[in-house]
Amino acid sequence: MKYQSAIVACITFCCLFGLLSADPSMVIEVFRHGARDGKNSPRLNISFPNSGELTPVGMHQHFLLGQALRAKYPNLLTTFDASNILARASDYNRTLMSTYSQVFGVYEGTAGNFDPSYPLNLALPPINIGNVSYNFSAVLPNSSVSIPIQDMELNNDVLLQAGGPACPYADQLLNQNMNNGTLPGEIAQIFNGTLIQLGQIFNVSDFGIQDALALYDALVSCEYNNYSMPGNISLSSDLGKNVSFIYNYVATYAGFGTLQQDQLQSTYLLNDILNKFSSKINGTSNLTFVFYGGHDTTLLPVLGLFNIVTLDCIYKNFFNNSNQPWCVQPLFASHLIFELYLNDSGSGQNTVRLTYNDQPFNACNTTTGNCTFEQFQSFVLQALGPFTPAQYDTVCNRTFGPGPFVVNVPVSLGVKIGVILASILAVMLILAIAWTLIKKKRIESEIPPEHNYMQA
Repeated sequence: MKYQSAIVACITFCCLFGLLSADPSMVIEVFRHGARDGKNSPRLNISFPNSGELTPVGMHQHFLLGQALRAKYPNLLTTFDASNILARASDYNRTLMSTYSQVFGVYEGTAGNFDPSYPLNLALPPINIGNVSYNFSAVLPNSSVSIPIQDMELNNDVLLQAGGPACPYADQLLNQNMNNGTLPGEIAQIFNGTLIQLGQIFNVSDFGIQDALALYDALVSCEYNNYSMPGNISLSSDLGKNVSFIYNYVATYAGFGTLQQDQLQSTYLLNDILNKFSSKINGTSNLTFVFYGGHDTTLLPVLGLFNIVTLDCIYKNFFNNSNQPWCVQPLFASHLIFELYLNDSGSGQNTVRLTYNDQPFNACNTTTGNCTFEQFQSFVLQALGPFTPAQYDTVCNRTFGPGPFVVNVPVSLGVKIGVILASILAVMLILAIAWTLIKKKRIESEIPPEHNYMQA
């Protein structure tokens, strides 16, 4: 019996080790941009040199994240292959630059060198480069790789920026929660003393919840970038902690406080993940790694549906000292990883694993066992409820749907002029036909009955 127990323990250990060391067949990473300058707030007399733009700190964050990903997935991220790798970002400087920084970290040193027999003078641009040195064998310094990053104009980006320009209805829901919901008022009452104190610091007599949200954005940006803190407020102080809670709780409530908001703004992204995993399982996709660069608003609806960041745990973290450090609005460079394992550890099952900032979560939102792709798919579709990409297009009044690449196509001036001319020609043609029929009728009426051959 003793030996049987030892054998069982050994087999269990080996299985677990194999499970942990197995390589995924496909990885989809969804991440927030790195540290940026804060947003200007004239009311609080707060301004930044490059409001909203990525800072060197943010670039460095994503470079390191890229290096960590390469170390974690050495078999997927050895060298760049356009048929295996997809990188896409929302159409903001900070997300595009974050994505470039991350893939630079992934592929640093992988570009290789020119063949020793290659005449380097052939690789010169058609200009006089002066004293610029070109006598080095690396394709780029540090053998770095430049890879394509796709993006989509904001009013069509239903994947990574599903609210805002792509769906004004999402903004309507946010404004309803913020302006008509009871929660912001209740938070204002609970933290009335904090708001009064902040009003005195910033000389704003009617300092309110919106001011607290703007202040938190500035404080976080200043802390990351080592700027002087507005009002000399530290985020680790009691006052700073209060401002942090107000922002995390109210901003999450406003943008993602209802199930409908989470479903609406994650519909296209989660369906995209399902489709990519399905294609991989069916053998119709060569993709192995997908980089999706977005925002906190890209991550939050998905985190909400998977019960990772919710109003409940944000509340408990603050008032009940609950130890769920991941339950906050996504920090700069936060990332969510979906891994697909084909024939996981020889089990014959295709499984899905989920991690958020290195914290593992069950991809089926259950507490035990692995999550098969079928279970993952079932959970996602159930969590999305009535929302499909087609329903998103309907709710968001996207009349040219379906799909993110063919909706709301902007009409050029030439097309507009063509439509106008075609309309004018159509009217002229109708008038000409009408005139011909009238004239014909008049001629018929003038022919004597016996010669009126139009009468049958």
